[in-house]
Order: sequence, then C-alpha cells, then structure tokens
Amino acid sequence: MKDNGSITDLVEVIKSKGNQTTALHSVAAEAISTLICPVYGDFYSFPWKRGPHDNIIEYTEALATFASVREITFNQLKEFDFVSKFLQIFQAEDEGKNVEVKCSILRFFAQLLRSFDILSSQAKK
Repeated sequence: MKDNGSITDLVEVIKSKGNQTTALHSVAAEAISTLICPVYGDFYSFPWKRGPHDNIIEYTEALATFASVREITFNQLKEFDFVSKFLQIFQAEDEGKNVEVKCSILRFFAQLLRSFDILSSQAKK
C-alpha cells in the first residue's frame, strides 16, 4: 500500500508551527488517530458481548490494510518528536467542553503501544 499524500499532509500539519497548537493541529491529530485506530474493531466494539455487526466484519476484512496504514503513519511520525507535539495538543483542549481530541490522542497512544507490543512479541518468536 502507498500513501496518496494524505498521511504525509496530516503529518506535516502536526509538524507545523513549532510550539504553537491550533485547531488545525487538533483536527489532524483526530484524523491520524482514526487512521491508525479505526473506531470499529476490537478496540471499541466488543463482538463477544453481542451478535455479529457489519462494521466489525468489515474491520476484520480490512486488518491488513489498517496495519499498512499504521506502518506508513508511524514511519513518517518517527522523523520528529511527535510525542511532545501530541501531548501539547492534548493539553490544549479545554476539559470543560467535549474532550474528543483528548480521547483521540489517548486512542493514538494506546494503538502505538499495542503495535509495538505486537511487533515485540513477534520478534521474540
């Protein structure tokens, strides 16, 4: 799978403006989070607690594609200090309002840890 430029553009937005955080950074963080950790699937939907769900079936069929998208995204993000930037975006969101960005960033880091854990366990075999 190749990046058509969308992931590159999102990463460039995250990299931009140095230490400033804008609404565009928040939107880019949410988009990256959704790319690497789609809402449907074993992270948010618990299929063992209810019957089959069309979105879960589609998610399962697209697992290889999601893994490719994650790899492309992480390879582009690792070229700069993305952890500090995501934490800065996380802290910029007002907790008195909906905390969609905070949830997206937590989902991003959770997927990052899961991906590294999976890679680590595969390397040990």
